[in-house]
Amino acid sequence: MLQKLALVFTFTFLVTFLFSLLNQPVISSYILSGFLISHLVNIDPIFEELINFSTELGLILLLFLVGLNLNLDSLKEVSKKSFILGIFQEIITTFIGFLFLKILGFSNVLSLILALAFSFSSTILTVKIFSDKKVFDTLYGKIAIGFMIVQDLIAVILILVLPLFFSNDKVFGLEKFFIGLLTLGLISFLVLKFIRKVERFLEKSIEILFLFSLFFVLFLSTLFLNFNIPIEVSAFISGVLLSGTYFAKEISSRLSPLRDFFLILFFVYIGSLFKFSSFDFILKGLVISLFILIFNPLIIWFILLFLKVPPRVNFIVSLTGGQISEFSFILANLVKKYNLLDEKILSLISFVGFTTIFISSYFIYYSDKLYEKIRLKFGFYRKERIQDERIEGIEVILFGCDRTGYLVKESLKELNKKFLVIDYNVSIIEKLQAENIKAIYGDAGDIDLLLDILKPSVKAIISTIPDANINELIFRIAKSKNKDIITIVAAKDKNDFEKMQKLGVDYVFWPHLLGGKFISDLIKNFGFEVENYPRLQV
Repeated sequence: MLQKLALVFTFTFLVTFLFSLLNQPVISSYILSGFLISHLVNIDPIFEELINFSTELGLILLLFLVGLNLNLDSLKEVSKKSFILGIFQEIITTFIGFLFLKILGFSNVLSLILALAFSFSSTILTVKIFSDKKVFDTLYGKIAIGFMIVQDLIAVILILVLPLFFSNDKVFGLEKFFIGLLTLGLISFLVLKFIRKVERFLEKSIEILFLFSLFFVLFLSTLFLNFNIPIEVSAFISGVLLSGTYFAKEISSRLSPLRDFFLILFFVYIGSLFKFSSFDFILKGLVISLFILIFNPLIIWFILLFLKVPPRVNFIVSLTGGQISEFSFILANLVKKYNLLDEKILSLISFVGFTTIFISSYFIYYSDKLYEKIRLKFGFYRKERIQDERIEGIEVILFGCDRTGYLVKESLKELNKKFLVIDYNVSIIEKLQAENIKAIYGDAGDIDLLLDILKPSVKAIISTIPDANINELIFRIAKSKNKDIITIVAAKDKNDFEKMQKLGVDYVFWPHLLGGKFISDLIKNFGFEVENYPRLQV
């Protein structure tokens, strides 16, 4: 057993190392490793059971950490769009998928089941890639994650409801389900009420905190499994319940390596599911995969177009829908228990999962570059030009008006400068407009928007967005319009800080560095005598 596990990780490391040298997404290397290992190594039932258990545990930890890091306040600004997108995407994709599968020759029942299974997109894939790229705080990151959460909730409802239709004792199953929901609600209330009373104690020891987090998520997941509530739901809610505690970040940092260990096995498992079969099987699998890779993103794109989401954001969010989900496999295994699917159909789902997850991981990872390549080729990605009084006579453009941007905005007001604010937070735009401040809702990474607002008359740009790619784009376009323009941008870390300096940005500020400099100046000016320190208020 240990030898085979060592072989799996050795092989996966070599493939992943090769992919990293070629600058390819590591998730694709995990999936390819699983496919190759399954054809090179004899997988006995006991080892397969270990892999299944490990992938299940990885899924629990992933959803627990997603819930733990979920900032409900930050999702409010996109919650409406995410909810509308999630609902309509499921309805439209399932309907079109059903008709498409009927054309391929599947029965009505099988077409409906497969259409539902193929309508979900992989939260694990999107979260992993967005985590690697550190783009959770972007507009497209928030919409995509919010949309995925809505999808997962729909999947959870299906997983909860389907057994009630197939169970011989529907009344008992329904009662058990509602008792589970009531129990979950009660435990959630108790946790939220009393967690503050014990969090100081838990913080005293890293070991106790680590063990508590594992106990909490595994206990709730196991408990509510007895009430027909899937472990994925319990794990996610467990994280949400602890997300408001002081030690949430500490738990996240401690569990992340453990999560990554099991998630590697999850993607290796996905790759191992694919087995070669007949030509007809391969052909159908490829046709379905192409449908998911092309039409699922198109459906999302049209919905977001209707919701007036900026083109670049629309494009990137749409690409996150081009694969099937881990819930697709859960749903298929659930239906299999009632003899509605056979091994051949399960193998088909595995093939589609392998193909779509492998290919779409590239689409998501390189979504920014893909957008730049196609934006000028397709007219529907050209937005209407902004030509109104908001950009007339503007001297300064401020990108981002939350936290740091708020203070910059106040300074510009005091200096009586004619400035324009660009932000993707609707509530911030509404507040600014209420103050009679010129503001535009938009994505700072949208080239067409930048070309419209960065006029030669603009004397300075200030970006509080800690994204090196966006800031480089703003800098290059601004300098192309006015070579003497003053450029001030934020940096997320040391690498971005140095990159912006090499690019030629006039002033790069690193929020953490500024905070450290401020404290060091305090120490130099006031020493360590408490009476020397004034009461500072910001």
